[in-house]
Amino acid sequence: MSLFNELKRRNVFKVVLGYIILGWVVLQVADVVVTPLNLPEWTISFLILIGFLGFPFVVFFSWTFELTPDGIKRDHEVVRDESITQQTGRTIDFLIIGVLVVALSFFIYRSEFSHQATEKVTASSSNKDSPHINSIAVLPFVNISSDKEQEYFSDGLSEELLNLLAKIPQLRVIARTSSFSYKGKDATVSQVAKDLKVAHVLEGSVRKSGSTFRITAQLIRASDSSHLWSESFDREITDVFVVQDEIAKAVVDALKLKLLPEQKYSISNSTSIAPEAYNQYLLGRSFNRLGTFEGWKLAHTALSLSIELEPNYAQAHALLAQTISKLSDYYTTSSEIEVSRAQAMKFAEKAIALNPNLADGYRARALLKTVLYHYDDVKTDLLRALEINPGDSRNNTSYGELLMTLGHFNEALVYLKKAVLLNPLSADAISNIGSIYNRQGKYLKAKATAKQALQLVPGHNFALTNLGIAYLMENDLNSALSLFKKHGDSFWRDFGLALVYFSLGNEQLSNQLLSSIIQHDAYNSAYQIAEIYAWRGENDLAFEWLQRAYKQNDGGLRIIKIDSLIHNLYDDPRFTDLIKQLGLPL
Repeated sequence: MSLFNELKRRNVFKVVLGYIILGWVVLQVADVVVTPLNLPEWTISFLILIGFLGFPFVVFFSWTFELTPDGIKRDHEVVRDESITQQTGRTIDFLIIGVLVVALSFFIYRSEFSHQATEKVTASSSNKDSPHINSIAVLPFVNISSDKEQEYFSDGLSEELLNLLAKIPQLRVIARTSSFSYKGKDATVSQVAKDLKVAHVLEGSVRKSGSTFRITAQLIRASDSSHLWSESFDREITDVFVVQDEIAKAVVDALKLKLLPEQKYSISNSTSIAPEAYNQYLLGRSFNRLGTFEGWKLAHTALSLSIELEPNYAQAHALLAQTISKLSDYYTTSSEIEVSRAQAMKFAEKAIALNPNLADGYRARALLKTVLYHYDDVKTDLLRALEINPGDSRNNTSYGELLMTLGHFNEALVYLKKAVLLNPLSADAISNIGSIYNRQGKYLKAKATAKQALQLVPGHNFALTNLGIAYLMENDLNSALSLFKKHGDSFWRDFGLALVYFSLGNEQLSNQLLSSIIQHDAYNSAYQIAEIYAWRGENDLAFEWLQRAYKQNDGGLRIIKIDSLIHNLYDDPRFTDLIKQLGLPL
């Protein structure tokens, strides 16, 4: 008897088929329940390993044993009877059919309701957090001065109040990005509260005349639009920090926060700062908000003047450190970058020395140490920033990104989701979560999160790229191609298309796009070039560019351990060596 016929007689083919179908069903179910049940990230990998290890045993037992009406017996113990053999075959057939029915039902369920799951993922972050009684949004104070160019002053005052209130652990304060998105818009208090999920809104106005100003502030309860508190402050410019303290304390009293008895928490920011130094600081912060090279240059000038006028102004030192760090990304030589980052570090260190209780100084220093791959020091600084100001979305975002860099996905999501809670209208904050889902292989969630960010900012570069990569990883190449073709940023458009065209088999177009990126962006985008080579399977060139990224302190290297685009490099010994170079845990 041939081997094939013997395998068929012993029902080995049927048993193996049933085992494969059953394994597929188990993996599909696991994929659905891993997140809701908070199971470890390695659960699915473990099940796959068990499946492979179990396969030879299934073949062995199906060859050696046989299912009979009298139970399971060894093959040589079975008395051959055609009717019994047929009955055994039919029993196995029914088992396989049963497994197929379950598999088909589950497949239909997932296909039919996957879009509902997407909508639930999108809505979950907006629906699960009802307004907490101790939550507040600080709207930008309206500048009603005759000099409209003084608007940076009213914005700066609003932001300082927001920062002071955010230092109180029991108070959830919405971040500037979200609250300031209503600037210049005719939005009602109830609409703002609904969008940001807060119970209270603080609004006001600033009228500045010469060396004096009048600040009017009012605290409104969103549920019934009632005014819980309002007050006006007439002060000289020299008293600006005292006024900020007075307003912040009055708001806390109005909210009747019940601070823990053993907790003596001060929100005081009072200090003696020359009016012009404060003015220049506010100008520097305003220019920083432009997010452009020219804006950072103007910010550098203003903040340098602020420090010249007030050498002990810690906040100005911290912001100047961040500004110089951003400018250094645009320099084209190693010496320029090295000198610039050393200068930024000096200002960050000075900010911490001047005010050890200023979170901005620690966050600025952590940013600089990240590109130097000093991750233990980064963690220490960011934990200190969180200790000082746990209600600042920037501190939560920075620490979440560090945890993501280290590969601690679940912990990272805790902090990144808190950042979104504090900054619900920030596409940046939401996109950070989407990037983790992409690297976890949870593409349904990644796509839903990216689309949520794109609803807030339709052309958001980070969200569009995340969405395109999710399509690419799912092998939905037509969707990926369509999306990257419409990408508003020329670099990310070419980057995405270089990946997609290679996957589509059009290596010529992929080569053209890659050559263009190398020609125009080699210094600032060495890591992305390495990603393209890795995706194309050109591992030697990928490692060559990864080393170049390392020498250039490329910020992209922070995602190297969790980058799905370079997964085929992970088993290469050179990858382990590079991880050690970067100081990341293996």
